[in-house]
Amino acid sequence: MSKDSSKNENDLFQEVSSMIESLQPLIRQNLSLLTNQVDILIKGRERDDNRIQRLLDALLDYAGMCEEGLALFKRLCRYY
Repeated sequence: MSKDSSKNENDLFQEVSSMIESLQPLIRQNLSLLTNQVDILIKGRERDDNRIQRLLDALLDYAGMCEEGLALFKRLCRYY
């Protein structure tokens, strides 16, 4: 591998890392909103399949991004 190629890969890695870091506050904010929705759904003992499935679908995106997202996804799965 050439030095130029290695430098380009490092630059790309740094750029992607920076983008991911900049998204973290938005991810946390969205997870907070989704947590509220899950809490309301579970406390209200709602059984609307469509609503639960939409929440699960939204949470699936976050389940692969962070532990909090995975934990919330699992919590709603257990309820469902």
